[in-house]
Amino acid sequence: MVTPSASKILVVLLCQTNLMVEYTDGSKEKIHHTAAIWEKDQKSTLVTLNTKKKIQYLKLDNGIYMDADESNNSWGKSNDLVFDATAVKPGDLDKFLGEYASAALPIKIMFSREGNILVADVTGQW
Repeated sequence: MVTPSASKILVVLLCQTNLMVEYTDGSKEKIHHTAAIWEKDQKSTLVTLNTKKKIQYLKLDNGIYMDADESNNSWGKSNDLVFDATAVKPGDLDKFLGEYASAALPIKIMFSREGNILVADVTGQW
């Protein structure tokens, strides 16, 4: 869980995890912590980030789903673009439908759609 306060951000970690940090200058850092960080206190631990850079975004990312409530695993706003498939309407994909081929490659790609999913079938591969 990531909890911001006036001057600190409390990060509660109960397993090994990566702390993904994005700074306002656009740089990123991944800080790995083993499960040993909660050896002394199994309810919470304090992680100190020694940086002079201003933090824009923090996210706990342990690579597997162990948290029933992931809504409190981040703080701030990431600059990374996130694709939201629910925002795609079936009609948005119609302009991509059809067969694509190239004289330079011995393959053909047929694009169709199933709801809001674009499906590609490739033929001519060896």
